[in-house]
Amino acid sequence: MLDDVQAILRDVGNALIVKRQKFAGSGRWEQTQFKSEADLMAEEIISCSLRKITPNLPILTEEDIRSHTLDRSARYWLVDPLDGTASYCEGYSGFVTQLALMV
Repeated sequence: MLDDVQAILRDVGNALIVKRQKFAGSGRWEQTQFKSEADLMAEEIISCSLRKITPNLPILTEEDIRSHTLDRSARYWLVDPLDGTASYCEGYSGFVTQLALMV
């Protein structure tokens, strides 16, 4: 599974770099959080990929508020697809993707 997770992170990282080169500063405000198109794209890549390798594990992601109320089993994925959205949108290199299997 580690190889699969590393491949997911490489894929999302490459997609974020390409998207930023094409300007990824657009998005929308949801309460106090700015959701960029890049956030939503990265969340989609990660969630779809995780469902393929672990279809029975819940995915709790910052971008999907509905996931915050899911029943959590003893194991679940915890995802922040783009931590540092403001830095990313401004072109700074200080952003990361966080993905953890919680046990």
